[in-house]
Amino acid sequence: HYANLSYGTLIFEIMGVYLIVLFIFRKIYYYFNMFRSSTEKNSKLNLKLKKLIDNFINLNPYLHIPLILIISFAAKFFDFEITKMSVYYKKIARLSYVLTFTNLFLVIPRSNYFIFMTYLDSIRLHVWLSVFILLLSTLHSFCFIIKWLISGILIKKLFKPQNFIGLIIFVITFILLAISLTDYRRSHYENFYLIHQLGMLSFIILTILHADPHVFTPFGILNTGFLIVMVINKIINNSAADGDDPFVVKEVKDYGSLKFIKFTNNKINNLDNDYMNEDPLPLKFVPGSHLRLHESNILNWKYWLKPSHPYTLVSSNELILKKNEFSNFNNVFKPNTPLNLVGLFNSNESIECMLKETERKRVSIVTGGSGISFALPILRTLLIINQKKDKDADLISLYWSIRNFEDAFIIVDFLENLIDSEAIGDQIKEEQKEILKTQLNQYKGSLEFDIEYNNRFVVSSIAPEEEFVSYSADFKEWVICCGPSVMISDCKQFVDATNYKIYSDSVN
Repeated sequence: HYANLSYGTLIFEIMGVYLIVLFIFRKIYYYFNMFRSSTEKNSKLNLKLKKLIDNFINLNPYLHIPLILIISFAAKFFDFEITKMSVYYKKIARLSYVLTFTNLFLVIPRSNYFIFMTYLDSIRLHVWLSVFILLLSTLHSFCFIIKWLISGILIKKLFKPQNFIGLIIFVITFILLAISLTDYRRSHYENFYLIHQLGMLSFIILTILHADPHVFTPFGILNTGFLIVMVINKIINNSAADGDDPFVVKEVKDYGSLKFIKFTNNKINNLDNDYMNEDPLPLKFVPGSHLRLHESNILNWKYWLKPSHPYTLVSSNELILKKNEFSNFNNVFKPNTPLNLVGLFNSNESIECMLKETERKRVSIVTGGSGISFALPILRTLLIINQKKDKDADLISLYWSIRNFEDAFIIVDFLENLIDSEAIGDQIKEEQKEILKTQLNQYKGSLEFDIEYNNRFVVSSIAPEEEFVSYSADFKEWVICCGPSVMISDCKQFVDATNYKIYSDSVN
């Protein structure tokens, strides 16, 4: 009856070591990545090893889930001295609850107060580890239901208080598992999020009441503690619309299918836009960061049970959003409109690693539609870095796939504002500034695009021409992609074939 106690403790210890090793490896990986050339000759074996390490560091669920599965069942799950199958059924349940500790740890960094990894780092592994946990929990319930059904005691067993709580957990986890593995999650995300939030809370609390032997110490305390930390983080990061420092829309400018928003919020506005500023005191705006906004106040139940809306920041006071007839929330962006700020979430560590690299590099930014909001702050920082370099400036290319030619005027205005900014403008002579402005104005007046809706951007076109290859051998090659899943898939295939470095993010 108590054979699974030691198993749960062992898995807990192993997963603790697992997270520590992951943390150390990530820090070492990103540190040495800043000094390793991507153009080094690699054998096929080295390339496969590099890809394996990249997948481990970047929390690829297709590597980590099988690895966790192997560890879980290799760590004394089977004991040939135990003949009662019910012991294994209970081990499966204990495994699901112990792994919940790891899963909650993955979602704690959803704020700028936690720097182990970012939301963008951990989200995919969190999603698939959640599915794995739900599968284990559902399997545990099915095993006992079938066992009791065969024995003819199902009804009698289910109406025992402890088992009835288990039945409630089974119904909740089964529903959550079903909607997680179907298209329902995307097509009815608000409903999914509501079920997810209630399901997570129910699973953690009700399992403490259901489990035999108990799981309250230490797993119940830890899992409940993580929930409390997540709530505190959400409270700390919140700026209410009716509070002292609300998120207020100040200016809205239309560009075809996109809107350019300027806003005020002291918490974000005070961030230093020059990420490469050597002054350690000001908090830096990390290019690629995003914020989340909510239509409801923190005291409203909807704030906790309905999803917030993510928007990538162009700067510490600007963002771009896509006009979307299906999103009512996007329609609230009107001048002098206060909104509830949920929090600021930093970009993936790969972006910071790329920006801090001292070696000369060639950066190709590939983006589609509203993904330009992710590209522009990175582009700004790279241009600022180039202005500070005496020689060996980085080569920067921007590829943007759009369906509305008016969207392109965002780039024109962005560059014009950048010329006038302190970071770039102060380093350009007035006559050069006027020449640049004249060129931009001419560009505005003769802007022509021939865009076909059904044509896809050919990612392989970003590769250097043959005559450029020898020149590019001294460069680190980076590809940054933000767009639809098809575009990201093409980018990844291209990067695998060329041994470039990639960072990708979906706009879906």
